[in-house]
Amino acid sequence: MPFLPTSWLAVTAKPMPAGQASTTRPKLHQKVQFLATRAMWNAIAGAPQWDEFIAAYTAYREATYTLDQDPSQASLFRAPLLGIAERIHAQSRGVDGAASYVVMGSQNQDYRGMFMDGEVDLVFSGPETMVPLVDLIFLEGTTTWLKSQQQLDSLVTPPSEYWRRWARVLKDGV
Repeated sequence: MPFLPTSWLAVTAKPMPAGQASTTRPKLHQKVQFLATRAMWNAIAGAPQWDEFIAAYTAYREATYTLDQDPSQASLFRAPLLGIAERIHAQSRGVDGAASYVVMGSQNQDYRGMFMDGEVDLVFSGPETMVPLVDLIFLEGTTTWLKSQQQLDSLVTPPSEYWRRWARVLKDGV
């Protein structure tokens, strides 16, 4: 089986013990960049397998994100999802300049992230890039986008001036 990045296609959640229900929803935390050439977009855009791929993707995501399902069931969707991705990606074979890449990992640009956390990036190409592409499309369509500072402030209380200044001193000290 080809390389499968564990951050998006492997099941990392453990099933709940019998009789114990989880009340917390999984939290999405992905730092992903999808990069593709125009030739790649043109090659895969008209692939007839997209409906089948989205159906398999949706079944996989339902198994991983729904509270009342055993997350280990998501592993049943790995092989079919990858198989369809390979068929879609095959549309680009023989097309000059067709390439797609995914960069996944932490791109934190702060001192702690760069020097203390040992953060890494993973770069991969090939059919495996199709799933993160759909992840990004779904993220765009299922996210509530804030339109004003007031909406943000209602969700995250702004710090007082005292704590804002104190954080500034600590940041400069680190």
